[in-house]
Amino acid sequence: PRLQKQLGSLCVLLEGDGEKDYEAIADVVADMGVKLTPTAKKQALSACAVWMFDSLSPMPGNYSADEFSENSPVRDIASFPQDLVMVGRAAVLIRGICAFFSIPWSVSRAWAPLARWKLHGTPLQEKSAMQERLFKVKVLLTLVLHYTFRVPFRWIKSLWSEFIAWIAHKTT
Repeated sequence: PRLQKQLGSLCVLLEGDGEKDYEAIADVVADMGVKLTPTAKKQALSACAVWMFDSLSPMPGNYSADEFSENSPVRDIASFPQDLVMVGRAAVLIRGICAFFSIPWSVSRAWAPLARWKLHGTPLQEKSAMQERLFKVKVLLTLVLHYTFRVPFRWIKSLWSEFIAWIAHKTT
């Protein structure tokens, strides 16, 4: 439950196109248990959050979104908690597929309405542009799984159902 609240807070902090409170973002990431290398600056924590969860925003500081770059924030991270590793892998996978198909995407912006609902009881609004994009990504991922990896549609439908059930369980 603690990690879920922290991830929800992170999504809300990263949402939007305006100025971001990188200090608060770094504090949340540090509270999640992410450890820096001895020579890293605290800003690496907020850069890592942007890299994983908000590919539409510019990277803070002198960091690069290219994970193979010398300026990648990933190089400054010493360790991640296991639960965050799994969420991060899923987020990076979605981000990579969207980048491949030139779909502008931000995991945090897609998850922020659900995070606000879970954290503050804020009612969900009618479908937002990000929710419409989420539907398109779901369709795209379904097609990629089926036509690239020959996964039967019934398995994909089951996978989505289990994923939604898992998300519902994690947020309760």
